[in-house]
Amino acid sequence: MRSWSKTIRVCCIAFAVAMYWPPSAWAEGEGDPIWKVEVDWEIRVMNPHAETSSPQISLIISAFPHLDSWYGEIIVNSCQYSGGAYDGGISTRLWNGLSPSTATYSRVDQPIVLDDVILLTQMFSIEESTSTPGTTVLWSKHKASSSSTWGSVLQFGGGMGNSPLANLNNFDLQVTYNESGVNVGRNRVERIRVNKVRLYHASGEITETSPSYEIHNGLIGDTASFRTLNSDGTYSTVPVDSKTSDSVEFNTGF
Repeated sequence: MRSWSKTIRVCCIAFAVAMYWPPSAWAEGEGDPIWKVEVDWEIRVMNPHAETSSPQISLIISAFPHLDSWYGEIIVNSCQYSGGAYDGGISTRLWNGLSPSTATYSRVDQPIVLDDVILLTQMFSIEESTSTPGTTVLWSKHKASSSSTWGSVLQFGGGMGNSPLANLNNFDLQVTYNESGVNVGRNRVERIRVNKVRLYHASGEITETSPSYEIHNGLIGDTASFRTLNSDGTYSTVPVDSKTSDSVEFNTGF
């Protein structure tokens, strides 16, 4: 994980934390626990294919340095939920390993039809329940986004009551880098970049970094490649995105 570069202390933030983080959770000897992680994404789409809702992009925040337990996902340009699916839009999911626990979808449902730049903030948090005081909820949320296709989209998401986690201290940014990417139509995505990451602590401290880390580039693909055998017996390394079409299927979990 990269080192965190900036710390912000603000009185109003401390007040907000007091509202959302139950005091009992801070009394468990966890130091200054992390209760919320936010990631600011920049996605650049080129030559989208509306008929197949291509491209489709998956964004991941995990509570652990793996995906065998709890993590949140946002799917861009596809809305999938327990009752079905529709083209376009944005959807959120909360996962426990291979089991989807919740799924919600935004009020925008049209697919991307023109080149676009999507700025999106993803959030994964443990917050005090507003309906059952003294208990917590584990949330996977879309905090906000802006784009030419959908305009400004406000906060929405799904949560698990009686949170199975006490904190997010085991968050690993490298998992976000490794597991996020393009599900369908890699050649239609010019860039996926993590611009900023914020960790919210129970004390009110916010630790922020600006990695500007590209997990996908239209020229190099998703940090992965494969080898092809040339006619002269040598091998060439080919970006994975150059072999991905609009018809590639992925596991929806439902």
